[in-house]
Amino acid sequence: MSEKKQNSRRCAKTADTAKQFHINMNLTPLPDGTYRMTDLKFGDPNKRYWKYDERGAIVWEAHPDVVTVPDNVSVIGWLHCPILGEIVLPPSVSKLEDLAFSAEFFSGDTYEWYALHTVHFSQGLKSIGYRAFYSCRELDGVRLPKGLVEIEEDAFYICHSLSRITIPGSVEYIGKRAFGKCTSLEKVIFHNGIRRIGGSVFAEDTRLRDVILPESLERIGDSAFLGCSSLADIDIPEGLEEIGGNAFCDCVSLSSFHFKRDLKNAEELHRRTPFSGCSSLRAFYLDKAVTRADWLPSAPMLEEFKIPADHPHFVTVGGVLYSKDKKTLLRVPTARAGEFTVPRGVNAIAPSAFRGCDGITEVILPSTLLTVGNNAFAGCKSLRSIDLPNKLTEVGGGAFSNCSALTRVHISGSVRRVGTDAFDGCTALSEITVSPQNRFYLAQGKKLIPLSE
Repeated sequence: MSEKKQNSRRCAKTADTAKQFHINMNLTPLPDGTYRMTDLKFGDPNKRYWKYDERGAIVWEAHPDVVTVPDNVSVIGWLHCPILGEIVLPPSVSKLEDLAFSAEFFSGDTYEWYALHTVHFSQGLKSIGYRAFYSCRELDGVRLPKGLVEIEEDAFYICHSLSRITIPGSVEYIGKRAFGKCTSLEKVIFHNGIRRIGGSVFAEDTRLRDVILPESLERIGDSAFLGCSSLADIDIPEGLEEIGGNAFCDCVSLSSFHFKRDLKNAEELHRRTPFSGCSSLRAFYLDKAVTRADWLPSAPMLEEFKIPADHPHFVTVGGVLYSKDKKTLLRVPTARAGEFTVPRGVNAIAPSAFRGCDGITEVILPSTLLTVGNNAFAGCKSLRSIDLPNKLTEVGGGAFSNCSALTRVHISGSVRRVGTDAFDGCTALSEITVSPQNRFYLAQGKKLIPLSE
């Protein structure tokens, strides 16, 4: 326990200190006969119970013992009480309003050393409001009740002492950054029933290393675990359908990721990969229930795809993912660099197969190749030139989009269709050449002109 916390709790339990406080609370009647409680005050309002330390931070010199809220209170408003150390909420309390225990502002000061360390939650609690515990830096004693339904945005933001949290299965909504910058948080347990984790919920929780996700989970939101630099492993439930952009951004200890089924949000995954900045992520594991590869996101240092030996849909060769019959190249790990040779016998390059392979400079295509899928080479920023083989008939839309180093393209005589924006964003492209035998296209400089038969 930190010296700061020891001092806080020692003061809170000093009987002589507690006796000097007179508790005054503002109670406003509600239509149902209960009360809304605000403005909790102790002692002489004209007396200071704090001082500035040598760094300019505020240190509390005295605290009350435990404060118990009256049984007829159902709503807790902003208490404006930075010297509160511990509080007991009765079963009647169903809602903590915005800023209820927040240390955001008090008399114009931001309290770096806030007193609140323990909250005994009401079993009837349904809602924790916006910034309800914002910047409660001493808070560690937190046990959320089973009937809780919503945790609003920033509810526990910057609670630096919070070390463990269990989310009840009754929770239907968790707002952005609800547990963000909880820099001591090491373990999070979700009970079954939760379907979505919102954006940035655990962002910058740098000590978080153990996360237990429920089987009911369907979506992990944008930046949900952004900057969780200690997170090395996470078990993904089978029911997960979507992972938002940057969901695991800068999780620098994450070394592998296990996909148990196809994800539905392919466009989102390609636009903003969940794994940007994951400098240790080397492998994706694909279970037997994964049937497609076009949705698979990129990761900057990804070296290989791994699958069960008896996978019904895929096979891997040197970490590269192919269809079971090896006729379709499905995905190339994004860490591949330099020259890449597509094996003879491959007749299709799947959509997004080379997407994000920034280090690949040259791709040698086999004479057996017939089709190149949509966005197959999108974002291959080092790819300099490409010769399309003689039997190739189709180039998909956006196939070479944003290949910014691509200077030369040759269209063979067999190509019948080149999709929309196939070379969009190829800023270095100076020339497209077309075989004289091609009856469908001609080239004018770096423009490809379709012909009518």
